Amino acid sequence: MQVLVNQENLNNVVATLKTQSRLAIDTETTGLEPFKGDRVFSVIIADESNEYYFNFNIGGLHRASTMPLLQEIISAASHLFFINYDYDSTMLHFENINFIKPTILDGGVMARLENSLHDPSGRKSENQFFSMDYLAKYYLSLEKDSTVVNHIKQNELYGVDSKGKKKPLYNKVPLDIMFKYGCSDARITFDVCTEIIKRINGRDKFYLASRPKNWPNIMSLLANEAKLSKALADTKLRGLLLDKEYCIKARAYELENAAALLAEIKKTVNLNVNSPKQVQNYLMGELGLTLPKIIKRGKWTGGYSTDAGTLEALAKKHDLPVLNKIV
Repeated sequence: MQVLVNQENLNNVVATLKTQSRLAIDTETTGLEPFKGDRVFSVIIADESNEYYFNFNIGGLHRASTMPLLQEIISAASHLFFINYDYDSTMLHFENINFIKPTILDGGVMARLENSLHDPSGRKSENQFFSMDYLAKYYLSLEKDSTVVNHIKQNELYGVDSKGKKKPLYNKVPLDIMFKYGCSDARITFDVCTEIIKRINGRDKFYLASRPKNWPNIMSLLANEAKLSKALADTKLRGLLLDKEYCIKARAYELENAAALLAEIKKTVNLNVNSPKQVQNYLMGELGLTLPKIIKRGKWTGGYSTDAGTLEALAKKHDLPVLNKIV
């Protein structure tokens, strides 16, 4: 059931959601640039059966008094599902909402983890695993609701972002359309995350007997990913404390060493070590070494790998001074 939260039902909705251990959260925002002033205009929360639309647009809920209630809901949950936690948590950070207590499970992150199971060749691009469209289609056989996107196009509801590029104005879409769209996205988020967890648990049980004893199960890897999602989002907001003076000295030291190595290499061979093609031709043509083929989306690109891992492996196998210096 889809519920539009208003002042009359607000307290009952909050009380209900605070009893739920697993919730999905989605936001609708005025744009994609939280650090440039874009803000949340609706928060949608889904539990196992229902979706609750908290509207903060014109005529909606009072933002200052309702956001603390959302914090209570979030803090009471044990697990929160997102698709793109980094973005949603950043937007909600500007509403003074934190995610310290619950475990965070991001559908995109979980799909990347499960990617090794259903797409071992790596044909899916990185961005697809953060796309709600892809996740809904793959895991639920659903097409994502396009009503809002079509309405924006038909009515030319566009503004300009900080870079002067055209941006869709979701906050200008009528509430009755936005309500159904937002609830649909929250439902997809809950169901996608639930389905991925189910599949990972199934895989763990299936491989229990054949997995080496010292190998972690997939669910334990997911637990690490959950911690990492939260840590990365927090780092984005708070930044990192760096020793600037040390970094400047370290950079100068490394540049000096690199220049000395390049000079030594050029005494032996006229080679631009920053050119993969030149390195490839030298290693295969002059030294007669074998390099692994570069495979993308299941097909050979026609090139050969000269990345750090390949060169390090060759250096260990062949005692060639110039190769050690290139590495």
